[in-house]
Amino acid sequence: MINIICCYILIALSLNFISLNNYFAQTNLQGPSKNKIGFSIGYGDQEIKMLGFGVDLKVDYSYEIFFVQFHYVHSILNNYPWGIGLILQTEYGITYYKPNKNFQANMRSQEIGMGAGVVFYFTIIDDLLNTYFLASTGPHYSQKSPDRQISGFMFNSNLDIGVNIGMQNNLSLDIRTGFRHLSNANLKIPNGGINNWIISFGMFYNL
Repeated sequence: MINIICCYILIALSLNFISLNNYFAQTNLQGPSKNKIGFSIGYGDQEIKMLGFGVDLKVDYSYEIFFVQFHYVHSILNNYPWGIGLILQTEYGITYYKPNKNFQANMRSQEIGMGAGVVFYFTIIDDLLNTYFLASTGPHYSQKSPDRQISGFMFNSNLDIGVNIGMQNNLSLDIRTGFRHLSNANLKIPNGGINNWIISFGMFYNL
């Protein structure tokens, strides 16, 4: 499945390259507008490897997620070439997990949640390329989860890095990766936590 996701990313990058040749990013990524909206699709696991490189969290549980997110970003400080924004996002995900390490078959479940955070961004190439760091957290609900973590209400905390690649018509391609942690702040036991390494790609539109 990770190979399919990688193919989607390569296709999206190819389409973006074609659009840049036709229109060479006449969109200002900072924009006169302070607001933008977007969506992304992504995948998370405890081990992600592409072309021989990747991340292995080295844990003894299995918890995969395929998710879609919707985002709203508001810029609160723009001191070119860097700036700060606030982000609000909602998320829905389908998960596949094993209740414990002795369980062979994957179980299927669902997640839903929302979060808020801060984005620190830096312009690398005017009107074409931004990089950013994102920290967010928020309430989350998981229908079922591994035995180490009681299901139900949790907090979803994320640390991500990413890039925005300028396209045309106020659009930009977004690619990000990062670390996600689910737990409930010891409101209920067991609270062993669930960690995922995440990759995602999507689109943003400057309002």
